[in-house]
Amino acid sequence: MSKQKKRNNKAKKEPSANPYAHMSPRRQKLHQQADEISLKFSKLSPKINRVLLAIFAVIVVLLLVKVIPAQTARYLIIAIMGAALAINGISGYHQSKWAGFFLMVFGTLLCLGNLMML
Repeated sequence: MSKQKKRNNKAKKEPSANPYAHMSPRRQKLHQQADEISLKFSKLSPKINRVLLAIFAVIVVLLLVKVIPAQTARYLIIAIMGAALAINGISGYHQSKWAGFFLMVFGTLLCLGNLMML
């Protein structure tokens, strides 16, 4: 026999108008500013990603033509990928705080670390 599903008798919560109502006013303001910045970046991120893709293509072509050394091209390619991760993390922060924060931090470290290696 199959098990019967348990019924959920709890009333569903409707999303509140202010998701930061439980925080202090300073933290509310900080989180709201972060959401505004994230929304602005989400509008610009497709353009920035296209620019990064164009730079990536130029580096790959220069690598294939042997204009720049292979090691330098590798560091530049990984730095560009890190920048793309950071930008996508900033633009996705308003949807998922933890994922956006992780992408921002990891992408920034990846980008700066590889730029330092140059």
